[in-house]
Amino acid sequence: MLFALKYSRIMLPEPIKANEPYEFLFDISRFQHKIPYISEPDEIRNEDYHNHPEYLMFISSTSLKNYKTSPKWFLYTLSNNESKGISQEAQVKGNAYHDALASIANCGNYSLFENAYFMFDAPINERTGNPYGYETKAYKEAVEEAGLANPGKNLLMKEELDNTKAMINALLYGSKHNSADIRMLLKNGVGEQSFFCEYMGSYFKFRTDLMTKKKIVDWKSIGADDLHSDTITKQIVKFGYDISAAFYQFFYHHITGEWKEFYWVFQQKTPPYDFVIVDSQPWTYAFETELVKGKRERVVTNMNPGAMKFSAMLEEHLECMGNKTWHGASVFIEPNFRGKRIMKNKTPFWDKELIYYDYE
Repeated sequence: MLFALKYSRIMLPEPIKANEPYEFLFDISRFQHKIPYISEPDEIRNEDYHNHPEYLMFISSTSLKNYKTSPKWFLYTLSNNESKGISQEAQVKGNAYHDALASIANCGNYSLFENAYFMFDAPINERTGNPYGYETKAYKEAVEEAGLANPGKNLLMKEELDNTKAMINALLYGSKHNSADIRMLLKNGVGEQSFFCEYMGSYFKFRTDLMTKKKIVDWKSIGADDLHSDTITKQIVKFGYDISAAFYQFFYHHITGEWKEFYWVFQQKTPPYDFVIVDSQPWTYAFETELVKGKRERVVTNMNPGAMKFSAMLEEHLECMGNKTWHGASVFIEPNFRGKRIMKNKTPFWDKELIYYDYE
């Protein structure tokens, strides 16, 4: 009785009421085009596609993959426009690589790429004699100053430009087996198109690196010493590239009624800039063709792991949108017969230590 009386006096603090972000995040009135909308190549700048308020209510594959952490993490990252694990250096170099390839696809040379960038000299640390790093205050201040003097342009240091062109030269001419395929894809494709659509009351977007009549191609620059099958497999699983590819295929079909194959091109960031072309079908949607009203069309024959994971995340997102509720990591715990979600971990097989008792 005394125990019950003692604890009955405890008063818990009132909950903090947070502003619900849903109305702003998913307000489609800011979008200036009729949905679905397919942009012209390079019509929308990459920076605007990712960060402009007009496009933030559209869910990308990167955002959708945050459901792997939890629905609550998805909403948090969307509300704060945050992403994990992308450094300033990787972003600058990655954008330059993709923009240069899009320039070749869209006009046959580097002119569009060179018009969009200005050469930037990083400030030198007088003590060491080396340039300041990307994350230092001195570097960021120099970037800001250079940006004001070159409005609308992206910065690029000469060594980054040289490395980008060396990588692309290796793509175009460095492989006896695959360079001819790369040249053909670039000749017949268009780069950097943005797609926007509505699906079951939610809004989605994707941006293709390269698209031909039959294929979507995604350029991947990676820091790997080898490009063997197991290396590529680890990259696909680690970054969820299979989920993104299935996302692109599904929503392209939703907009146009057509299914496209999806290829990754994985290339080393450093010499010798080797690369491989990878067909996504074992990971995503697999196709065969059949005669439909006298016309041969692709039909889906199998949903492979990436397509199944994408489908589950899409279903979770639509459920959360319908209920206006984004739960935390407890969604991954199966409820017991009372509906309680209490985690019970399985101990790993390697964590079983022998214990010896001395009874003497």
